Parts: sequence; C-alpha cells; structure tokens
Amino acid sequence: MAKRKPKFYTESDVESLANIMQELPDLTPTRLLKNDVLAKVSKVILSLSKDKAPFPLETQQNRGGLC
Repeated sequence: MAKRKPKFYTESDVESLANIMQELPDLTPTRLLKNDVLAKVSKVILSLSKDKAPFPLETQQNRGGLC
C-alpha cells in the first residue's frame, strides 16, 4: 500500500473555515432531550389519559396498563 501524502492547509484556509463555522446557526434550542420534551407535554399527556382513555386512569393503573 502506498503511503498517503499528508495534506497541508494554509493559514488562509484555516481562517476561512473558522469564519464559516462562526456563521453557523445555533441549533441548541432545536435539540431537545427526552426530559425537556416530557416537561413540555406532560400536562397534555395526563389530560388525555384522564379524558380520552377507554378506562379511567385509576382502572388502568390497577390493570397494570400504566406504570
């Protein structure tokens, strides 16, 4: 196997890349963790489980349907 020749970069290449990276948008608000999502929708989930579930919430817990 032939050795790969190392690629060299100029100072201009590095500065250009750094400038491009600085202009990238901040994606932090769009990357939510599971706990963040659950915190935002937990009230809706509980409301739906009480109002629209086929059995009342207490019955589901007794049947082992919900943990």
